Amino acid sequence: ELPAARPPARLATAGAMATMATGAAAAPPAGPGQAVILAAGRGTRLSPYTDTAPTALISIAGRPLIAHSIDALRQQGVTKFVVCRGWQGDAFDKQLAELGDGVILVDCPSYTSTGMLESLRAALPYLDSGGFYVLYGDVIFRPSIARQLRHTLADLAVAVDATAPGKQSKGFEDVEVVTTSGDGDLRTVRRIGKRRRVRPDEIRGEFAGLLKIAASARSFLDDTFKRLWHENSSST
Repeated sequence: ELPAARPPARLATAGAMATMATGAAAAPPAGPGQAVILAAGRGTRLSPYTDTAPTALISIAGRPLIAHSIDALRQQGVTKFVVCRGWQGDAFDKQLAELGDGVILVDCPSYTSTGMLESLRAALPYLDSGGFYVLYGDVIFRPSIARQLRHTLADLAVAVDATAPGKQSKGFEDVEVVTTSGDGDLRTVRRIGKRRRVRPDEIRGEFAGLLKIAASARSFLDDTFKRLWHENSSST
C-alpha cells in the first residue's frame, strides 16, 4: 500500500461521496485520456431487465446506462473507452453509434467463471501508455464526480459512497466496503471488497465503482498484475 497524499476530498453529491487518494503527484494532473469499463457480468439483481441485455445497456432517461458514464468522462478529456463485454455481448455492436467515437469492444469469454480482474487483464493490451480510469458498467454518476476524481492529486484515487454501506439497497454482506488505516496524510486504503471480516466502525464507505490510476502508478500496477497472473493462471 502507498501512503496517502491527503485526507479524502469531499465530492459534490450532498456529502454522500468522497475520494480516497493513495500516493502523491508532483503537480495537478491533466487526467487520464482513456478508461476501462467492466461490463461483462449478467446483473441478475436487475432481472428481468437483464435477461436479454447487459446491465450497461439498460435504458436510463432514454439512453443506455453506459452512455451517461461515457459522457461524464468525455467532459474530463477521455477519448478512448475499452468496454469489456460478456453477457449478451453482441448487443453492444448495435449501440456503437449511440456510444460515440473512441469505443473499443473487448470480449471476455470466461466472464461466468472469472472476476473483474480477468476482464481488466483482457482490456490492458488495448490501452495506451499512461494512466486510465476503471469503472463498472452498471454505475451512473454525476459529471462532478468525474471532475473531482480527475483533479485529485494522487497516484490512485477511489470514489467512495460515504453513507452507511448497505443501507440504501443491498445488505451489508453484499456491498464492496472500503476500509482505511491511519489519519490525515498517512491515511491508506487497506481493502476494497465484499464479505470482508471487518467491524462496521472500520468501514470508510462503499466502493462506488469508479477509480483513477494516474500515469505515475501505471508501471507499479502493470508489475503487480504480471505477478498476480504469473502466480495464478487466472485471477478472480
